[in-house]
Amino acid sequence: MIRAGFAAHYEENMAGLIRFVMRYGATPYEAADAAQGAYIEAFRVCHLLTCPAAWLRKVAFRQYLRQAPRPQEELTDEVPDRPAFSCPLEKVVLKDEETQVYEALASCR
Repeated sequence: MIRAGFAAHYEENMAGLIRFVMRYGATPYEAADAAQGAYIEAFRVCHLLTCPAAWLRKVAFRQYLRQAPRPQEELTDEVPDRPAFSCPLEKVVLKDEETQVYEALASCR
């Protein structure tokens, strides 16, 4: 895309780019901001773009992800004192019988 055709490309494709971002959950205002940001970036590198439509979609989507509010997790349950499964440390600690067996095997050498 060359700069001479940039304005025409903007006029023809801006609405479609906004709708594209809205498909990912953006509000119309968020999508318009993301699309506008993508076109600002495209203007800087328009002489390098070989497939501007795909490039704009990718950049607009990334812009939206950067500006989208991140949901905060709310913990509702208390943390248990001990997990429901067995503790792996119990498998490592040797019982008395196991200790005696290992000592007997070691003395046989």
